[in-house]
Amino acid sequence: MTCKFCLAELEEDAVVCPVCGKALKETAEEAENVTEETVAEEAAETTEETVEAVAEESAEVTAETAEETTEETDVAEAAEEQPQVEEKKKIKAWKIVLAAVAGVVLLAALVGAVLYGLGIEVFPKNDVYRKDSYTVESAVAEKKSDVVVATVGDQTLTNSDLQAHYWMNVFSFLNDYGYYLSMMGLDTTKPLDEQVYDKETGMTFQQMFLDDALKSWQRYAILTQMAKEDGFTLSEEEKEYLDTVRTNVEAMAQEEGYTDVEKFIDEKFFPNSSLASYMKYLEVSHIALCYYDSIYDSMLPTQEQIEAYYTANEETFKTNGQSKDDGDYYDVRHILLQIEGGTKDESGVTTYSDAEWEACRAAAQKMLDDFLANEPSEEKFAALAVSNSKDPGSASNGGLYPMLTKDYGFIEDFENWYTEEGRKPGDTGLVKNTQSSVQGYHIMYFCGSTPIWEHEARSALLSETTDKLLAEAEEKWPMEVKFNKIVLGNLDLSES
Repeated sequence: MTCKFCLAELEEDAVVCPVCGKALKETAEEAENVTEETVAEEAAETTEETVEAVAEESAEVTAETAEETTEETDVAEAAEEQPQVEEKKKIKAWKIVLAAVAGVVLLAALVGAVLYGLGIEVFPKNDVYRKDSYTVESAVAEKKSDVVVATVGDQTLTNSDLQAHYWMNVFSFLNDYGYYLSMMGLDTTKPLDEQVYDKETGMTFQQMFLDDALKSWQRYAILTQMAKEDGFTLSEEEKEYLDTVRTNVEAMAQEEGYTDVEKFIDEKFFPNSSLASYMKYLEVSHIALCYYDSIYDSMLPTQEQIEAYYTANEETFKTNGQSKDDGDYYDVRHILLQIEGGTKDESGVTTYSDAEWEACRAAAQKMLDDFLANEPSEEKFAALAVSNSKDPGSASNGGLYPMLTKDYGFIEDFENWYTEEGRKPGDTGLVKNTQSSVQGYHIMYFCGSTPIWEHEARSALLSETTDKLLAEAEEKWPMEVKFNKIVLGNLDLSES
C-alpha cells in the first residue's frame, strides 16, 4: 500500500501516513457534509467567497476521486475522447507533484512563518538584470539548464534546479486558491509574464513566483549550510523517504506511458528540468527543515524568559489588544459519530427518536471505553478520529481544533466542555450535538490550554530569536543572483 500524498510505503491497514501525517481515507460523505465547527474555523480566516470556493473545490475533488475509481474505457473510446483523457492527465500531473512533496510541506508548516520573512530584496527597483519575461523556447532553456544562476555559500542553483522551486510555487498557488484565482487577478489561459500581480510596482505573476522561488531556495540553502557546519545529516528514515519518492516517480512515469522518466519530468512536472534536480529540491528541503526542527527545541524560551519578555513589552502587547486578562487558548480533539435513522417531515426537517439517540450515544461510549482500555494516548485518539469522525473540518487532522477560545462559536455544549474549570490534558468525555448539520455525539479529548498572552509572548520571542539566528547566517552566507542568466521553461496551465 502506498500513501497517496507522499508515496511512502505503508502497512495495508494504515489510516494515517507516519511519514507525512496525512489521513488516508476520504469519502464523498465527508466532502459533502460541512459541520458548524468547519464553518466557524474557516470564518476566522477567510471571506464568505473563500468558504464557498473551498466547498466547490471539495465537490470537485470528490467527483475527481470517483471518476478515477471507475473502469477504464477501451482503446476506441479513449481515442475518441482524447481531449478529456489528456485533461485528466494534466490535472493529475501537478497534483502528483504536490503529493510527492507532502512530507516537505508538512514539515515546512511546522517551521511556520518565522522563516518566511528571510530573504534579500530579489527584485530591487533599479536592478539592471530585471527582465520583463524570463520565458524562453524549450531548446534555449535546455541549453542553459546547467547554468548556475544563484549561490549561497557552497550551495548552487542551476536553471534546471530553479524550475522545481519556481513551479512548486505556481502549483501551490493554484492548489491554494483554486476557483477564485480570478479574484487574485490570475488567468491560467494567459502567460504568467503577461499578467500584473502588483499594480503599484508592475510586478508580474512570473516575477512574483520567481521572487518567492529564489527566497525559498535561499532559506533552504542557508539552513543547509548551517546543518553542514553543525555536522547534521538526514536520518535513515528520511533517506528512505527520498528513495521511495524517486522509485514512485519512476513508477508513475511508466503508468503514464513514459519509457523515459526524464521526459515525464519535463512534460508533467517541471519543464526543462530533470529527475536529478527534482531530487535535489527534495533533499535540500528535507535537510533544511529537518535541521531547523532539530534545533527548534533549543530556541524555545523558558517560562521565566517569556514572562520577562512580556513585562518588557507589555505596552506594545496592550496596544495590539493583548493582555493577561484575555483568557486561554484551548487545544481539543474530537470524534463526531453521526446519528443514524431519523424521520423527515413535509418541510424536510429530520427528527430522531429517543431510541436512535441512545444507539448513537451507546456507540460513542463503546468507542470511548475501548480507547480508554487500550493504553490511551493522544496519538491513538487522533488515529481513531481519522478513521471514524464525520467532521470533515478536522477528521484528516486527527480531530484536532487548536487555539480555540471561549465563545469561539462552536455549539454551546462543545465549548462548555473544553472550557470547564479544572479541565486537564488527557480528559475525555461525550457531548451531544443537536445543533449542527451533522448531528450525533462528540467523543472529546482535551489536549491542553495556554494563556493567550503567554502564547503570543512565546511566539514573538521565538520569532526574534529565529530572525537573529538567520540574519547572522544570511550575513555569513549571502545569496548572489545572476538575473541575466535565469531562463524559465513554459508550461500550459490552462487545463490545471
